[in-house]
Amino acid sequence: MPRWARLGLIGAIGSFLAVSVWWLIADSSVLDWDSGRHVHYTWAMRTAIGEGDLLAPITLDNLNHYPPLMYLVGGIGMTIGGWQSIDSAMLATTFVFVPLLALGCWGTARLAYGELAGVLAAVFALGTPMVVSMFHTYMLDAPQAAMVAVTVWLVLASRRFERIGVSALAGLAGTGAMLLKPTSAVFLVGLVATVLVRGGWRNPRGLGVFLAIGVVLAGPWFVNHLSQVRGLTGGAVGASTGSGGGVVSFITPARWSDENFGWYAWNLLNLQLLAPFALVFAVGAVFAIVRFVRDRDPADVTPELVIGGLVSYLGMTWITLKDPRYTLPVLVYVSALGVAWAASGARPRLRLAAAVAVVVVAAVNLIGISTRTGSPITIEGPSASNSMLGERTLRVYWPDGFIRAAPRDDSDVLRVMRDLHAEGIRTIEIDPGGDTTFNPTGLSVLMSIAELARPAAYDPANLPSDVPFVTRHPVVPGGPRPCGRLSDGQGLYVVRQSNVVVPFENYRIRCPRPR
Repeated sequence: MPRWARLGLIGAIGSFLAVSVWWLIADSSVLDWDSGRHVHYTWAMRTAIGEGDLLAPITLDNLNHYPPLMYLVGGIGMTIGGWQSIDSAMLATTFVFVPLLALGCWGTARLAYGELAGVLAAVFALGTPMVVSMFHTYMLDAPQAAMVAVTVWLVLASRRFERIGVSALAGLAGTGAMLLKPTSAVFLVGLVATVLVRGGWRNPRGLGVFLAIGVVLAGPWFVNHLSQVRGLTGGAVGASTGSGGGVVSFITPARWSDENFGWYAWNLLNLQLLAPFALVFAVGAVFAIVRFVRDRDPADVTPELVIGGLVSYLGMTWITLKDPRYTLPVLVYVSALGVAWAASGARPRLRLAAAVAVVVVAAVNLIGISTRTGSPITIEGPSASNSMLGERTLRVYWPDGFIRAAPRDDSDVLRVMRDLHAEGIRTIEIDPGGDTTFNPTGLSVLMSIAELARPAAYDPANLPSDVPFVTRHPVVPGGPRPCGRLSDGQGLYVVRQSNVVVPFENYRIRCPRPR
């Protein structure tokens, strides 16, 4: 590996990690719903193992029946940084899965299109808007994308399962992907099938090792949770009408509809990549396909990448329950194909200019989204949609990111909860009506840290006299002084009365004394 390539790869990873560490230090926002649930699962996994239940990763259940790998990594982070530190779990997953994502995309593109392509693919992957945002959350999708990317790299490096040792490593990485989310199979089946058709069938030993490792390591969890996984899969696949049950909606479009087939295309364009990187991907993919059709080189892995990506798209489209982050693991194919032009020996100045452009766009996305700098730049077509996908719109720059952008200062929430605990309060009720910035699941994490609990049943009209009600509301001129401020400008209020199903002006508010 040339020195310039090594420095470029290390620089890309180091820059991303540095921004991520700064972001986590600066941010004190309430976790979103999913991140809050995953933190609770991590606590449960760490507690069970700490109490001697070494089979907890296999037997412990959670509300969504997710496999245990991220919770084990986050639990190690909490063991080092303390269970009350949410950042310690997020830092652990960031420092494990960011390098793996970069290495997987680097290795895949390097094998396919050379050293320059490898470095640019890593930069491309770490500079995509959704990756920047998702590593500011505690969710499964970015780690899943990392493990899928490493698996793709190692499968290709196995020379179609000829190299037994590398095939074993590929099986280990694939097991990691499956132990993050079962949908990882959708992103790997097209690649593996193409590898087999193009000669991998001649190497049954390598293929057997690859599959056996997955069965041995991931099998126990899936056997123990088979009924739950089948139920979730059936519900997601049949989430909309078109052949029977379910309800058609924006996130569950009818299977045989234009909305369904175009859902993840608009998502790729306007949320995962944005127009500049979408253009890079389109140019690179065309270059790679044309070169393969012209040369028909048996060693060219473009068919593996194209079919792997296409099967991923079709498979996730068949699953009619939609979410923008569900297709993030396709990034390894997108990033590698997107920089295929780097393999051309012609016009070195043009290649250099394109390479610089990739680095600049990645840096703008990383810094712009992490700090929410600037205003969105969009090109709207006829009948442009205002949905989160921005159908019939080209988003050139989008500093809002996905779910998370700049750090937020909501530190008053935990401070008020701790002040209530110091006052002798042990149970509080929280306003259940919220959004990503103020939701019961995220708030419950802060309550656990402050050693507070909620009543067994939600009954806002009959609260016990010693149970405060914590809510938010726009600050009213001349109205009660808030107990704290949220990053969106709203006030945080502690209501002391039994019936809180009344207008805000009738609330009896008394803030706890600061500790």
